[in-house]
Order: sequence, then structure tokens, then C-alpha cells
Amino acid sequence: MASILNERYEVIDLQTVAEGDFTRIAYKARVLPKSTEESEGRIVLLRQLPRAADTKDVRAAAGEAASLPSSPNIQRFYGLAEIAGETDIQDGVYLVSEYSRGISLRERIRRVAPFSLAVSLDISIAICQAVLRAESFGIAHEALRPESILLTPEGQVRVGDFRIACAILSALGEESFCQDDRRAIGLLLYEMLTGVAADQVVVVDGHSPRQINPNVPPALDGIVAKATSLDTYKQYTDVSRILADLQSAREDLKAGKSLSWSPLGPANGSGVARSTARTAQATTRTIAVKPITETRTMTTRRRERNRDQDDDPDYPVWSKVLLSILAVIVIGLVFAGAYLYTILSVPSDVIVPNLIGKQYSDAQKIAASDHFVLVKAADNFSDILPAGSIYEMSPAPGRSIKAGKDVSVTVSDGPQLVAVPDLSQMTLARAEQTLTAASLPQGSVSFEYSDTVTKGIVSSQQPAADSNVAHDTPINIVVSKGPAPPVAPTGLSATSSVDGEIDLTWNDDPDAVTYNVYRDGTKLQSALPQAAYSDVNLGSGETHTYTVTGVNDNGESPQSAAVQATTLVDGSPDQTATTAPTADSSASTNTDSNGAPVETTTPSSDKQRRFEIRFRVPPNGPHNCQIEVQDTTGTNIVYDQDRQGGDIVDDNVIGFGNKIIFRIFVDGKLIRQDTL
Repeated sequence: MASILNERYEVIDLQTVAEGDFTRIAYKARVLPKSTEESEGRIVLLRQLPRAADTKDVRAAAGEAASLPSSPNIQRFYGLAEIAGETDIQDGVYLVSEYSRGISLRERIRRVAPFSLAVSLDISIAICQAVLRAESFGIAHEALRPESILLTPEGQVRVGDFRIACAILSALGEESFCQDDRRAIGLLLYEMLTGVAADQVVVVDGHSPRQINPNVPPALDGIVAKATSLDTYKQYTDVSRILADLQSAREDLKAGKSLSWSPLGPANGSGVARSTARTAQATTRTIAVKPITETRTMTTRRRERNRDQDDDPDYPVWSKVLLSILAVIVIGLVFAGAYLYTILSVPSDVIVPNLIGKQYSDAQKIAASDHFVLVKAADNFSDILPAGSIYEMSPAPGRSIKAGKDVSVTVSDGPQLVAVPDLSQMTLARAEQTLTAASLPQGSVSFEYSDTVTKGIVSSQQPAADSNVAHDTPINIVVSKGPAPPVAPTGLSATSSVDGEIDLTWNDDPDAVTYNVYRDGTKLQSALPQAAYSDVNLGSGETHTYTVTGVNDNGESPQSAAVQATTLVDGSPDQTATTAPTADSSASTNTDSNGAPVETTTPSSDKQRRFEIRFRVPPNGPHNCQIEVQDTTGTNIVYDQDRQGGDIVDDNVIGFGNKIIFRIFVDGKLIRQDTL
């Protein structure tokens, strides 16, 4: 097998993809670091995309899937990679995703289903949490199947191929497999409880898991029926409701409580229907009201008779006393009846309402109205529900409890806040590692020019360092591209003061590292460290057009404004060769081996000339020292050594021709130029 793909992926092993998935060929590979500063790359899985699925919609879906940050129950997707021309590797587009050890849920079902109730609940809850996490970023899965769910040896449940799976299936003409996530979760639970593959096309209403596996309790049977139902009055409104019922069932199972309740009531299980209890309440209240009304009528009549008797002056006194005693008794009976009415109007049994997602203050009002006591068990962080919302409760919704009993709830504190680390002065690879250690997802990565931040180093971030954000907040990073390419040089001038030579000078640009010189549209000289150049060995009276450009790590500038120059027609006067002055402006002359002056004459243009170059190295070394000679043979570095500060450089150099230019560089900077 080829070992390296696209100079980016090192193939480790050929992987087998489960039958029924939309890819067949896959490779386990290591992502190679982009630079020596980047640590060893992550392990990824490369899966070949069917050629028919390489569409615009699939590529757009891949971009959405890649924007989903990492999460404990989500298999990370990184994007697409086009691979071609590699030995033993099939050409094509490959899906690049996080690699994890384990087997698919499809294979696990094939081997050991039906699962135990505890295992079925744990896997279903993890799937719901992954789907809700993705929904918080606006991404639905739309093609949840056992093939897209991985079970690791450590017991983790990893859901992959969000959004992109449905796009690929649609491109392959299998749109029927793309469906609502609520229904897909119910079908997955159906398969785990029965071991029978659920028909993902035909409606499963009425196909109860209990018909296949009698050990399935009404609670789980009802959850499957409610999740897979196409009846809008029966089905769950969202995945969070499914999660709440699954968590309630798991709590009851752990506590050894009965799972005879059902989210659909007695029509689909043996649980108590909420409507039955409310009918009993209404009956109790009707019975209690009637005696009170009759009592009040009797009392009113007796009071009328008493008034008639009081008006009769001949009515005996003892009769008045007796009537007063009777009146007191009747009034007592009235108050007793009112008290009994209050007692009898409170039901003996209460159906627990669904409080998941409701604000705690609203839930308190519901508890008072429905005659149970709301108890706040704890506050905890939640990525799904906002602060103050209830996200767990016990007993579960739909359960029957005695009036006045406690219902325990856990209230969300909102998402947990994390301090954003300072990523400045870090490489991109180091910044990614820092975000991973802080449990924060990486957001977008962009690049921009910067005159102050070194190329490849983080120049800014959003949100800012040290701010407190939810732990699922993406951190966007801007990486420096170094200084912008230079602008076109200015101030270019060309003069000829010597026969056969044109001297060029221009303004130095701080953004340029070197310069290129063009003569008549053709590059004449490159990588000049200074803003000057002499074009030699030209004929008399020649006219040429010159331009220059600046160069740095990010490219070459546009060409400067063009200038023309013509070489002198008359020859230049004879010259006497002299020694180039030293760097500290002190001069020396040519000497022989004994140090005595050597007489020199002006040689012909093709004769070799020898010079002694002597200069003092600047203090505070060491420094790199170079001597450059420009003559009829071209431009050459004839001396290149590192010397300590204060050293004397004394070197003999050779040049050819009538005019020789000497340049002295210290640490790459021109400190002296002389023409001899």
C-alpha cells in the first residue's frame, strides 16, 4: 500500500466497513504535522465516497457536518479529501472523520440482541443526547441507522455522519431512508429490544415490541409506540421529551420500581390514564356540593320562622331559647359541611404532569393546583435547557401518586461556563491542543496579514481571552500570514556615468526583504538585499528600460514605474584600483605579504585584478560577515563567515573587468558599497 496520501495522510491499515453503510473502502491513517512545531497528527478514518454521491448538495452537507464541534457522544467529521495518482489506493473523494475503535450498533444487534432493558436504555439515552447536542448547533442527523452508531470497547456510544449521511443516501436515490430523528430513535430502540430489524419505510404503528419480546415493559413499549407514531396527537413533540421518558424509565429500573406506566396511558400499557383521575375529582366535587346547598336552604327557612315567632309577643321565652340553641347547631353544621367540602374536593390520587422544560416558578404553580409537593433536589449545569428550567424529575410524568406526595426535580443552571484561554503567541497546532485541554470546541480558522505578529502565530481570537463562556462555545482563531506583500517600489532612477554601465537606485521599502531587477521585461537580478544595482558590461549608447519589485515571505510586489537610461558613448577615464574602505570608515591600501604597499595599475577589461578588503566587525557579536563582488563574471559571495564583535576581517579578493563593485554585509545588512 502507498504510505503517504496527498503529502498529508500516512496510511496505517485497511479497514472493513460494515455491510449496509454507504461506503465500502476505508483506510485508517495518521494526519502528518504541517510543520516541525506541530505535534504528531490525529488518527482519522478515510472512507471512499461513491462517485454518484459526489454532488453539490453532498459537498454542502459535508461543510455543515464539519462545523459540528467534538462531543463525547458525537463522532467528529473533518471534511472531504480528494486523492488521486496514489499506488494501490483507489482514486476518488474520501470522507475524513475521527477514528475510534469499536463495532457498529448493527453488528452488536446481530450478535447479541435482544438487549437487556438497562443496555437498551443507556444506548438510547446516549443517542438522544448526541442528537440534542447537534440540534443546539442547528444540525439534524436525518438518517439515524444502526450503521451510523459506534459502540467503543470503553462503553461509549458515538453517533456519526450527521447531516451528510442523508445527503449521500439521497444522491444515491435512497431518500426513503432519510427521516425524522424522533422516529429513527424509536426504531433503534425497537431493534435493540427485539433483535428484529425495524422496517424504516413501512409505518410500525401497532407493531409492539411486546408482541416479539414479552419481557418488554409497558413503559418502553409505550415510548417506542409514541416515538414511531405518525399520529400527531400521539407522537413526541421533540427529542428532549423522548429523553425525559427514557431517563425516568432508567431511574425506575435502577430503583426497582414498576415500569407498568406508559406515556400513552392504559390504551397502550397498564399505566393509569390521566383523564381517569380527573373524572374522579369532578365526581367527588359534585357529591360534596349538594349536601351543603340543602343545609343552607334549611337554615334559611328556620331563620325565617324564628323571625316570625319573634314578632309574636305571646311566643314563650323557653321556645326562643330552644330556637337559639338549634340555630347554633345548624350554623356549626354549615361550617362542618364547608370543611368536609374542602377535604373531599382534594383527590386521593394525582397523575404527575410533565414538568421537563418548564421554569421552576411555573412548576410550583402547577404543583399547588394539582395537589402535590414540588421539591428541588439539586441545581446542575445543562447544555440543553436554559437556567431555571427543569430537566429531570422523579416520579416520571404520567405516574400516579397520592395527593400531597413529593415530586423531586433537578433544575438547570444553564451551560457550565469556562474561562477562555489566551491563544496569542501560539502556533495553530498548539492553540488547538490548548482548546482541547480546556474542553472548548474550535470554531473557524482564518488568516490575515500582520506587521507585528510572526507568520503562523495566532494574532487574535473571539471570544476574547479570559472571558467566561459556555463550554460548547466555538472559539474562532485568526492566524498571522506575516507582513503583506510589498507595494510597488517608488523613486526608481537610472543613470550612466561610466561607459557600458547603468546605475539604478530606488526607495527602500520596510516590507521588502529583497528586490528583483527587470531589464526590458526580463528578470536581470534577484534577491538583492539593498535598494541599488549596477548593470554592467553594456555596449556604448545602449538604451534599456528598467523596473524593480520588492519581495518578502508572502510574495512579490507589482513592478515599479518603468525608467529608461542610455549608456555613455564616450569611454570612461582610466581608474586606479584602490582598496575598499573599512566598515568603520577607516581605509587601507593593497599590501604585499610583508605589509608593504603594492603599486597597482588600471588593468584591461578582461584582466584579473586582486584587492585586499579589510574592515572591523561591529561590537556585541558574533555576527555573520559577507563580502560580495560584482564584476564581468556576475555577482558572487566571496567571503561568508561568522566573526566575533571587534574582529578585523582581512581578506584578498579577485575581480575581473574595468569596474568592480564591492559590497560588505553584516548579518544580511549592507554596511558598505564601493566601486573600483
